[in-house]
Amino acid sequence: DNFYEFNVEQGGPIMKNKLWFFGAFRRAKYDRPIANTFYTPDNVPFPVGFQQCRTGAVACDQGISDEKMNNPVVRLTWQASERNKVAAYMDRALRLRGHAMGANTDPKTASVIWNTPNFSTGSLKWTSTMSSRLLLELGTSYNRERYDNLYQPGVLAERNTDAWYRNVRKNDTSTGLLWNASGAQLRNYPDRYNVQGAMSYVSGSHTIKVGASHQFGKYPRYNNANADLYQTYNNGVPTQVTVLNTPLRVEEKLDTNFGIYAQDTWSMDRLTLNVGVRFDVNKQTIVGQSAQVGRFANVPAYGDIAFPTWKDISPRVSAIYDISGNGKTAIRAGFNKFVTAQTTGFAQLYNPTALTSATLPWTDSNGDDIAQGERGCVYLTAGCEINFVNLPANFGRRSLAQFDPDIKRPYSQAINVGITRELFNGFSLAAEFYRIDFKNLTMRTNSLLNADSYNQFNVVSPLDGTVIPAYVIKPAF
Repeated sequence: DNFYEFNVEQGGPIMKNKLWFFGAFRRAKYDRPIANTFYTPDNVPFPVGFQQCRTGAVACDQGISDEKMNNPVVRLTWQASERNKVAAYMDRALRLRGHAMGANTDPKTASVIWNTPNFSTGSLKWTSTMSSRLLLELGTSYNRERYDNLYQPGVLAERNTDAWYRNVRKNDTSTGLLWNASGAQLRNYPDRYNVQGAMSYVSGSHTIKVGASHQFGKYPRYNNANADLYQTYNNGVPTQVTVLNTPLRVEEKLDTNFGIYAQDTWSMDRLTLNVGVRFDVNKQTIVGQSAQVGRFANVPAYGDIAFPTWKDISPRVSAIYDISGNGKTAIRAGFNKFVTAQTTGFAQLYNPTALTSATLPWTDSNGDDIAQGERGCVYLTAGCEINFVNLPANFGRRSLAQFDPDIKRPYSQAINVGITRELFNGFSLAAEFYRIDFKNLTMRTNSLLNADSYNQFNVVSPLDGTVIPAYVIKPAF
């Protein structure tokens, strides 16, 4: 419907032979019409107005998903001395989607505002050529990817008010329509920070490098929804609600992802050896939270939960040998260990809370189109239109999940053997063998169950009459 983009960039010296700059700015706008969406008349319910728009009984504007982006970039380079250089960089993405939605959605009330309070990357690096053979590099960087999914203006209401109970997400399974509010609001704020350094030494036969890095950060998340539920209809008739354990705040922290390494490429006549070793330390924590009380879930307060500190040593070795000495035939072999990448994902598996939902029957007894009822009420009595019989007592909590305190970090071991032969100028033939073994694979088990928790029954195979034992968990478990 509307599209434009422009970019401006400029670079040059600020101080001759000392300080340079580069700057860029991008501005873009994309207004995308969304199929089967309409701005319906204000004086009729959305499902009715949608049909009027769709059939052409009323002239309606099509829904537009509007998006805009402002993206400034700046880089400064300072030649502090003949052998020392400092570089600074920053990239910021300011993105806004005013009405993110799919088909059959009311753009005025059920579309999502998607924005980025802080979506940025930055770095600062010092490079020093200490001698003709020695290079020092030190630096720090960060990455923030904070974004929000929010209600349209006027939809969010103060908790426990009439508007809070009324301004809920509504959908109809027969028509696919979605209106009145979007899904639960969310805020995702992952931050990562990094400090690292390396020193390289280059001689005729050796290329040696040693270095270290330390990464840390946090990942808080927030969820909230009007009435802590969604309402569902079938051909306009209320049928069920989806209850949520909102409001919710959870957070994990990467205490450290530290690595230190040393490596060398050593050339000895026809043989080249690549030798390296890396030591890794990884520690994650679930950040404690105060009690979180919602309409359908009460999560008690909990303190910080620390996870095992993983410490791993990883060797990296390879060798290449020139058989004939003329560079035409080479054999090679290697052995390498790689630990799995980790930030806060393991801790997130065991956070006591996570956004949880449950579907329950709903009967709109008084016809006010508001799902009334609180946990513990008797279904279809006055003020109790939701059937809570099948809602678990621990709804919203991962009360039984525990990690093995002796769990080890998964890793892989890779070996390779190969040969390459140049048959004639510009043409060579290679043969390779690879093998990867995966170690410390993790699994999840229900530690409360054993063989006595199951009943056995037999299934007879229709192919050959073989009796196959099968098991079903006992009702008590």
